[in-house]
Amino acid sequence: MMEQNMVLENKLIQDDCHLKCKQNLISLFDESTAEYFLNPSSCLKEIPPWFSQLKDDMKGIDIFVSTDE
Repeated sequence: MMEQNMVLENKLIQDDCHLKCKQNLISLFDESTAEYFLNPSSCLKEIPPWFSQLKDDMKGIDIFVSTDE
């Protein structure tokens, strides 16, 4: 019985974290983009146009990473 309660509690925590993560992604992007990131099979789907555009926009950006501490 105690193990079942722990499993249920863990499931509720997972669901809450998933919901909060989804809400945060939606606030940053939009619902379809949030679903893309949250869906484990999204890598099997066609690359969405917004992602292709983002990659194209970033091609001209030079990124410098300093190794100085």
